[in-house]
Amino acid sequence: MDDKMTKIIKQMDESIQRYIYSLTKQSKRTIDTYTMDLKLFDDYIKSKKLDVLTLVLEDLQGYSRYLRFEKEYSESTMDRKLQVVKYLYKYLTETIEVLQVNPAKKLELPEIPERLPKYLTLKEAQRLIKVIDKEKNDFLRTRDKAIMMIFLNNGLRVSELADLNLDNIRGNKLIFKGKNNRERPAKLNNDTLTVLKEYLKIRPEVSHNHLFLSTHKKPISVGAVQYTVYKYLDIAGLKGYSTHKLRHSAAVIMLEQGVGIRTIQQLYGHKDVKTTEIYANVTGKLMDEASDKMDGLFTD
Repeated sequence: MDDKMTKIIKQMDESIQRYIYSLTKQSKRTIDTYTMDLKLFDDYIKSKKLDVLTLVLEDLQGYSRYLRFEKEYSESTMDRKLQVVKYLYKYLTETIEVLQVNPAKKLELPEIPERLPKYLTLKEAQRLIKVIDKEKNDFLRTRDKAIMMIFLNNGLRVSELADLNLDNIRGNKLIFKGKNNRERPAKLNNDTLTVLKEYLKIRPEVSHNHLFLSTHKKPISVGAVQYTVYKYLDIAGLKGYSTHKLRHSAAVIMLEQGVGIRTIQQLYGHKDVKTTEIYANVTGKLMDEASDKMDGLFTD
């Protein structure tokens, strides 16, 4: 945690501070996001001369209205900020038990309009791979193609990919730690294994065992992976995509190739299948579009 965040936390209510300092297993990005969301909540409470430990449901509903009508946040942003408040009060009631009643338990979250994830089609994904094949630097070409193949075939998060070590590869399996440090296995198909072996042949000998290295022989960073993906997307003329969109793309392509929704749920480490089902909604939309395009082809 950097000095700026530490200073912000020290200005908050003690109960909120305790919750933030309990988030040791979360990523820095998550902790920073929760901190800023709870700072807004803390500022609101203080402006209303309220206390975290004596708030009731009606006070939290007032905060919800504040987010909607005064801050004019979108439903998805409101949902996140209110979820963080719910997590806070669950911690206060169930973990450290400084409260007996959870005032946020019945706090309603906004209905979020369903947004279908943006994704690469199979042809666009193939085009992206072909762009990497044109890279003249052998190290960059083999490394970057291996990175892209793992993204598109296994749907890892960018942080999961950047953290991979050599010992995560066990035969044709990739065993890695996903969200909340849960270990997840993924099979490396023949195409991915072939590309990965080509990279490993020219991977420099270094003292650490990180799988993907920078050109300076250091462990590749999340930022470097993102830069690499953006570079090839730009060359391929594919605008508006990101590393996370590659994760979406992998799921949609899997569904199109007949992989079951429950299998993808396990591969992606989703606790709830509803999270995975949004990809099924995408493929349903594609089927509708295909049907529409066929309409009238066989009639006068």
